[in-house]
Amino acid sequence: AKEAAEQRRLAEEAAEKERAAKEAAEQERLKREAEEKERLAKEAAEQERLAKEAAERERLAKEAAEREQAAQEEAEKERLHREAAEQERLAKEAAEQARLAKEAAEKERLKREAEEKERLAREAAEQERLAKEAAERERLAKEAAEKERLAKEEAEKERLKREAEEKERAAKEAAEQERLAKEAAEREKAAKEAAEKERAAKEAAEKERLKREAEEKERAAKEAAEQERLAKEAAERERLAKEAA
Repeated sequence: AKEAAEQRRLAEEAAEKERAAKEAAEQERLKREAEEKERLAKEAAEQERLAKEAAERERLAKEAAEREQAAQEEAEKERLHREAAEQERLAKEAAEQARLAKEAAEKERLKREAEEKERLAREAAEQERLAKEAAERERLAKEAAEKERLAKEEAEKERLKREAEEKERAAKEAAEQERLAKEAAEREKAAKEAAEKERAAKEAAEKERLKREAEEKERAAKEAAEQERLAKEAAERERLAKEAA
């Protein structure tokens, strides 16, 4: 009976030590799970921060492109306004020159009428020469105006080309920003899938551990019942021996 009691005591002590070890292991497992959850939360927060930064960069790039386009449009309006004002001024000056020329011609005509025919003939020849020179000056002025018009058209073409190149560059930058945002979202999705798989694996491992613990408890209970039965049989034999004695 004493041996059986000692065996029970030792069995209880072993069971107690095993329970304490299991509790310590369970505490360690829960600690690791908490640390893993915290790490995953930090990684998810970092991914979200990076996505927000990418969206902010894309927004700032679009705003800069819009401001630059508005500035270019305003500059073009100002240039056209200055050109129109300059053309109006030139037209007024030309009209003033024509008026002055007419007044001078009228004075000259009155003067020529008072002079003799020979002077009138010389003056007529002189007027013809002046007319030719004026026609030459007008022709040269037209040529200069034509050259200036062609130069302006060439400058306008160059400006439109630069605007097209700038729009293309802005479109490429926007596409690059969108690609980076998609890659960030894809990485976040992959991280979530990996975390889900790891969680499922941990749950399966936990179920397996609980199953082993239940089987171990059942085995220990059976051993304890067997020990108790043996102790009862020993006590019964001891009692019968005493009765026989």
